[in-house]
Amino acid sequence: MRRNSLGALIQMLRRELGVAESPALGRNTREAHAQALRSAQERLYQAWDWPFKKIYRDEAMYAGERYYKLHEDMDIENIREVKCLNASQWQCVTRGICSDDYDTINSDADVRQDPVWKWDHHNDPDTNDAMFEVWPIPLTTGYSKLRFYGIKKLSPLLMDKDLADLDDLALVLTAAADLTTTKDRQAAQTKADRHVFMLARNLNNSRTFVSGGGEDPQLEQYRPPPIVIAQ
Repeated sequence: MRRNSLGALIQMLRRELGVAESPALGRNTREAHAQALRSAQERLYQAWDWPFKKIYRDEAMYAGERYYKLHEDMDIENIREVKCLNASQWQCVTRGICSDDYDTINSDADVRQDPVWKWDHHNDPDTNDAMFEVWPIPLTTGYSKLRFYGIKKLSPLLMDKDLADLDDLALVLTAAADLTTTKDRQAAQTKADRHVFMLARNLNNSRTFVSGGGEDPQLEQYRPPPIVIAQ
């Protein structure tokens, strides 16, 4: 999959549409092209189970730290599983911390214990940032490490230097189909669909890798199911 920046994608889109590539083009025209590319990426991202969407991120635990921020590229609303590394073994960590837990080990009183057994969502009351809470509060820095399995957030395409998550030609052809005239739209859409079909098929037949990390045996169950393509 060939990824490219927004600025480069706009130039590719202009060539596909057969319009001038001069930077002197009006801002409205440029923004229309950028928005078409953003829309294309959002639709394709949601429509297909791309392998790169399945990721994991590790979070180190620190003594006395009850609340943590998750990696920015991971959607906390789409966490599928959390595991805790204690010594050399990974153990499942349950989501949901209740009052009975605090009755046993009271985080409000700063009672600490290793390892971490549970986690839950937490909204920072001052910044409203999405965070997560761990229970019990870690006693020792580095004793535990949490691994979050989930879905990668789609990278925004706002600045020219921003890199798209999806294949550049898939985005350009899909955006071009949206922007072309009604007369030629069907042909343009068929061209885009054909490329996306081939791309999805090739990715489905290739080995899944972890974005931002090495292969992890624990990820075997998180590999995406076969992509079903209707003709």
